[in-house]
Amino acid sequence: MFVWFVGQITSAPLARADEADRRWNLAGWTPSLSLALGVHAAPVSGFVNATKEGIGAAEENIRLPEDDRNIAITPISRISLGLETPELPGRIRLFGTVDYFVAFPPDLKIATESSPTGFFVPPGFQNPPVAAIEGQGSQTSLKMNRSAYGVTGGISIPVSIGDFRFHVKPGVSWMEQEWKIRGVMIHAETSVFDPDGRNFRGVVLRGRGKLRSSGVGPYLAIETEPDPWGPVLVSAFFDAAYYRTLGDRDEEITESTTLSGDFLPTETYTARWGLGLDKYFWRAGIGIRVFLAVD
Repeated sequence: MFVWFVGQITSAPLARADEADRRWNLAGWTPSLSLALGVHAAPVSGFVNATKEGIGAAEENIRLPEDDRNIAITPISRISLGLETPELPGRIRLFGTVDYFVAFPPDLKIATESSPTGFFVPPGFQNPPVAAIEGQGSQTSLKMNRSAYGVTGGISIPVSIGDFRFHVKPGVSWMEQEWKIRGVMIHAETSVFDPDGRNFRGVVLRGRGKLRSSGVGPYLAIETEPDPWGPVLVSAFFDAAYYRTLGDRDEEITESTTLSGDFLPTETYTARWGLGLDKYFWRAGIGIRVFLAVD
């Protein structure tokens, strides 16, 4: 698509300002379908904390608390149904689109303490100390849901530089998305009273959660004049939007378990994982818009 997009820009049609609109319309209302590829970026923060509490004992940390920040960068594709109004004074048109996004989200590890991959005792240890038991740690990770939705509207302004014509389209965009949160905590404890010396208490806690968020903000697109392509007209565009996050921006997950035995006292283990969204996020991409052509 990128090569085709560059080709469209460099070979954009030269048109006079008074040239007739070649797009099919119904009483001046012009529908369209667009496809785009781009990227979604959202600054995020996260934390993980694990504690234990015994009968008559105060709560204490069993893993080192961890918090961090990162930017969740997600490749996205988009399909949009659009509609433009009849021409208004000044040759401008109002436009609106309904947008459906398909995301290809990577797993983003936000807050990680050690390496929670699962218990492993290296060969040769008969009485392994806790420090020798590998695979312990805690972690908070997230990824964007595969589907997101949006609505965009604004003004399409024709711009002519000599015989070269394109459209500047400022507007406002709204987008809603969902974040999937996953947490894991893996911890081992041993007892000096274990006559065998080969056993240990393994604590494994996992949590899952979701945070739905939306945002609204300014939008801008630069779009070429439509060019004939078989029975349709096709234009190329670049667009971007910068959103202010609305509503709740934080989510916390808590999981607990109570264990006894293993020559250790009965204790309750608790893990907490959290996600925080920044006030702002953005997206940008390139695409093509398809119009039916006038017969």
